[in-house]
Amino acid sequence: MNPNQYTYPIKVDFLDDFLEKRSEIPHVLNVENTWSNISNYVPEANALKLSEKSHFLIYDVPSYIKLSYARHMGTIPIKSYEGSVIYLSNYIDFEDFAKKKWSAKRRSLLKNYEKRLRYSLEISTKVYCGHMGRTYFDSLFNHFRKLIERRFNEKQMQHDDLKNWERYRSTIYPLLLKKQACISVIYHGEKPISFSVNIIYANAMYGYLKSYDTDYSKFSLGFVELNLLLRWAFMNDIKMFDLLKGRYEYKMKLIDAEYPFMKEVVYNKESISSRFFSHITALKIRAFYSTVRVLKQLKLDVLIHKILSIINGRKTSGDYKTIIPTYKVRDENTDSISKKKLTIIDIEQEPFSELRRAVYSFLYTNNEKLDDLKVYKNVEENNSFVIQGKELVQSITIT
Repeated sequence: MNPNQYTYPIKVDFLDDFLEKRSEIPHVLNVENTWSNISNYVPEANALKLSEKSHFLIYDVPSYIKLSYARHMGTIPIKSYEGSVIYLSNYIDFEDFAKKKWSAKRRSLLKNYEKRLRYSLEISTKVYCGHMGRTYFDSLFNHFRKLIERRFNEKQMQHDDLKNWERYRSTIYPLLLKKQACISVIYHGEKPISFSVNIIYANAMYGYLKSYDTDYSKFSLGFVELNLLLRWAFMNDIKMFDLLKGRYEYKMKLIDAEYPFMKEVVYNKESISSRFFSHITALKIRAFYSTVRVLKQLKLDVLIHKILSIINGRKTSGDYKTIIPTYKVRDENTDSISKKKLTIIDIEQEPFSELRRAVYSFLYTNNEKLDDLKVYKNVEENNSFVIQGKELVQSITIT
C-alpha cells in the first residue's frame, strides 16, 4: 500500500442531503433523532459495499442525530463546530418561554420594540408554510438576498450562505409547498423588511437564513421577527428549534443547550486500504480543529475570519456596494425652519434612500408615526433635510 496514492473521501453534506433534499445518505440504514426518538429507516439493500480504497466523510451531523450503518461499515466520529437548540416542549407556550428566559424588565423592553414598530409604521407579519406562488417566492428570495448583501457589506464581512443561494432557492420552494419549510416575514406596507427561512423535519425546526433591513435597526427587527416565529412554532406543535451553527449573543439568551456538530469518516471494515485512508482523513481533520482551538485561545480567529471575509466578500456579495450613511442631527423649531427654502420629499423614492435610517430612528426615538411626519429637502444646502413631527423638528445633514 502506497500512502502517496491517498484516496480523498467522498463528501456528503448531511444538512443538504437529508434536510434539504430529503434524500438517502449513502450506506446509512437509519437516521434517529435521539431527543425525539423519531427514526427514518432505509432498506439494507441500499447499503452497497464501498470499493477497495474509498471512504466517506459525512459532515454537519448534529450530535443528537444517530446514524446507523451496515455491518461491514466502520466510523470515526470527530467533533467540529458548536450548534445550539431550544427545546420548545419544555414550555407551555410562548408566554411561558418568555417568562422563564427573560427578566420582567427584558420582556417589557422586547414588547416595547414591537409596540413602537407597530405604532410608528404600517406593519404586518406573515409566516408562510404551504402554498406560495413561484413568481412571488422568487421575488421574495431576490429581496432577501439584497437585505443580506447590504447588511454584511455594511459590516465588511462575508456571508457564507450567499454562495449557496441558488441551491437554497431550488430546494426551499418544494419544501415550502409540502409544509416542510416556513418563511417568516415582517412587512412595512408591501415591503419585506425582516425574514427568516426555516426547514421543518418531523416536529423539529431548523433555522437556515435570517436577515433584516438595516434602515430599521433601531426597532430591533431581529428580535421582533424571532418572537413572531417562536409564537408560530408553539401554535404549530414544533417541539425543537435548532439554531444550527454560530455562537451569537442573542442565541445564548434563548437556547436550552449547545451540542457539537459531528464529522463521521465512514469506511469499509473489510478493506485494509479503506480503513487506512480513512484514518489519514481523520488525522487531517483533527489537526485542523486543533489549530482552530489554538487560534481561538490566542484570540486570532476573529481577526483571520474578518481578513478572509474582506478578501472573499466581493466574490459572494455581488455588485452591492454599501456605505453606512452618517448624520449630523440638530433640534430645530418651527420659526427657524420657516426661514429655510424647503421642498417636501418622499423618502421611499430612491434618491432619498440614504435618509431612511435617520427618519426611522427619529420615529423610534420620539415615538412618532410616519404618517404624521413631513420630510423636506433644503434646496440651498447639499445633503441637508428637515424632519417635522407632531412634537419635534430636527435638521439632518448626511455627512
